[in-house]
Amino acid sequence: MMSDTVGKGSDDGTLTPVERIELQRIADKYNTRIVVGGSRAEGRGRNIYANLPIGKDPIDAPGTTRSDIDVVIDGRADLESYIRSRARHDIDGSPVVTLSDEIKALPGGAGRIASTTLGLRPPTAPYILFSPHQKEIWVRE
Repeated sequence: MMSDTVGKGSDDGTLTPVERIELQRIADKYNTRIVVGGSRAEGRGRNIYANLPIGKDPIDAPGTTRSDIDVVIDGRADLESYIRSRARHDIDGSPVVTLSDEIKALPGGAGRIASTTLGLRPPTAPYILFSPHQKEIWVRE
């Protein structure tokens, strides 16, 4: 079952509107697909709107962290982004920023590269797919 609806409601446990916008911006900028999996794709993200550290709650302190965003990218796209960024750096001194750097810099540092195998094997549902210049798709099963 596919739906192009994701992130609606404040407690849905998927992605905040800002995270969705940033993931789409990154997919557009690098002309690559991005897959979000894990608890966020399952709708089980914890405290996603809270300003809490990323991680797993200690047993004796529930509700003290928030869920990260597990992201799968195409390793070739990441390497190509490094090559292009490094070339710009060599010309004008601009910082070297890659696709994976931008994922890791998602709001609050929530982005985590879970894998660079996108394109080598199909993702496992549930997942949220961001494609360049298209609306994200939530694949539930």
